Amino acid sequence: YEWWDRIDDRYEGLDRSIEYLKELNAKSGPFDGVVGFSQGAALASVLCKKHTIETLKFGILFSGFIPRDRDLRVLFSKKSKSNVPIFLSTGERDADYCLDALEAFPKTFAEGSCVVARHPGGHELPLRTNGGGDALIALRSFLAKVGADNREARE
Repeated sequence: YEWWDRIDDRYEGLDRSIEYLKELNAKSGPFDGVVGFSQGAALASVLCKKHTIETLKFGILFSGFIPRDRDLRVLFSKKSKSNVPIFLSTGERDADYCLDALEAFPKTFAEGSCVVARHPGGHELPLRTNGGGDALIALRSFLAKVGADNREARE
């Protein structure tokens, strides 16, 4: 399954995917966070950057990348006003465009809102079996902080 088809420098079907997720949130949510892998992580970054789904309080991105759609490149070239916290994990042996995101995302999201964790694997989730233990500890810490921040906001 794909969230969009890349046609030259445009993402065909992206708007349809975003509308689907907004409808899903309205019917089955509200959802606090979004998790994505690869293209799903790129989509999750768009949702967090644009704050498209207002209930989102965090995003978790595995092997994500900066979207290459021409309109989204403009969006990601500017510092975000959205302070939705992002956790980004990518393997050291992942594709260059995923590794580039490790440096680019912290520059494009609000100051201090992006946590980056590398693992020694490739284009895969960090697991204890592939040396991803440190990334999993960082994820656990991120989730604990996001949960604590959200509890304080409700009180």
